[in-house]
Amino acid sequence: MRRCKGGYAVVMLINHVGLLAFRDPNGIRPLCFGKRSTLNGDGDYDYAIASESVAIDAVDPQFVL
Repeated sequence: MRRCKGGYAVVMLINHVGLLAFRDPNGIRPLCFGKRSTLNGDGDYDYAIASESVAIDAVDPQFVL
């Protein structure tokens, strides 16, 4: 992140590892995070990452950041 200049938001899917999301240190580009309980009620969570909070509201998870 130190080598990049300007505003950015990055979401990467790393095969067999997981999801990585980050934004520029100044927060110029938006990046929102939400979570909700899984539908099977086993205590796990589903997560959502989007560039706008409206997208997270559309799928009904709890807005976190």
